[in-house]
Amino acid sequence: MMLFIFLLAIAIPMVRWFQIDAAMLGSQNFVKGKTTGLCEVFGRGRGISFEYEVAGRKHVGCSTFHPLELNSIKVPDGYYLVRY
Repeated sequence: MMLFIFLLAIAIPMVRWFQIDAAMLGSQNFVKGKTTGLCEVFGRGRGISFEYEVAGRKHVGCSTFHPLELNSIKVPDGYYLVRY
């Protein structure tokens, strides 16, 4: 019984995370974002930090730039579309 409760406690958030990721990948909503510098992406190395605003709330993110070359992306103050 305890094992079932433990597995259920793990499964519910994981299913929700997959639903959120799938909704974001299928979304066609874009806003203008601005690169702010370089950052470290856990397990993937160097990435680009960026910020964008949706409905008056400011969001900050860090993502890899693969398969593009770093010198093809303007950092900082480059403006790009961000999917939300």
